[in-house]
Amino acid sequence: PLTVIPDGPMFHVPYSMLATAAPGGRYDPAQARFVLHERPTTLELATSMATSDTSGSSFDPASTSPDLAAFGVSNFDTLRTVPPALRASLPSSTRDSVLAPPSLPGARAEIDALTRQVGDVHTFLDEAATEPAFASASQRAGVVHLASHAFVHPSSPFQNAILLHPDSSSDGLLFLHELQSRDRALPLAVLSGCSTAQGTLRGGEGMAGLQYAFRAMGTRSTVANLWPTVDQSSVALMSAFYRNLQSGLPKDRALRQAKLTYLENHPDQASPFFWASAVLYGSPQPVPLERPARSLAWSWWLSGFIGVLGLLGGIALWRYARPSVPYRRVFSG
Repeated sequence: PLTVIPDGPMFHVPYSMLATAAPGGRYDPAQARFVLHERPTTLELATSMATSDTSGSSFDPASTSPDLAAFGVSNFDTLRTVPPALRASLPSSTRDSVLAPPSLPGARAEIDALTRQVGDVHTFLDEAATEPAFASASQRAGVVHLASHAFVHPSSPFQNAILLHPDSSSDGLLFLHELQSRDRALPLAVLSGCSTAQGTLRGGEGMAGLQYAFRAMGTRSTVANLWPTVDQSSVALMSAFYRNLQSGLPKDRALRQAKLTYLENHPDQASPFFWASAVLYGSPQPVPLERPARSLAWSWWLSGFIGVLGLLGGIALWRYARPSVPYRRVFSG
């Protein structure tokens, strides 16, 4: 495994996409070899954080409930104007304009996939994905997954926010400073929004974006995106990533294998644009998630069905394999 402790603009680099060979030329990613093919990669903010993790405790499912809390917002019709809390972070020309983020059908597909895939999961989609729900779940869950739009301010990191759904007690904007006010050693946060890893560069601390805020509140590792993502590729990558976590792989290997699977299944989308934006920050230690109980029931049902078919097939074979003479005696007598 490769752990990179970057500085300054090097935080913008997804190291898994660095090319080690390009036999087809720089414009033919389908034939290229990347660091991704050689080893898993992780970013860390400081050497002390990377070395202290080697003696860290492993994930204990008994200490969390649920294993996964997944939040997704796919429809933003309720956000018609710029919220007051966000106006100060936008240019004056846009403060009074209509804010209409595009819908995210992939967010719904992502949450639906996780609902089917993970056994112990609580999902919060659209109207249910509120700030109070997040505040409660983030204090108890083992993994928090957020699929929505993110706002990244170019100079004020405390104005960075991820968009949830407003309700009677909150505006639906989860700001960086609200995250930093919480304290929880969350094993993993997956920020499956556009540019959730981006933020203001701070000397010796990296990019003060949303993933930085989760680390500041005690989260041991985050998966975040360095640029806007494509809905379909995000759904495929995240589904494969969680499958790999369920099999017990460390987080860095789980993310690497998800990207390799994506390249194998989508050879026409070999460009790093589709798969390289997701980056792991922090501890690579595994967080094995529970598989759905119904998958076990399905396997028992399938085994039983195959057994019945085998029994019927054996009876039919026994009947028709018997000598034909006794049957003629019956029908002739």
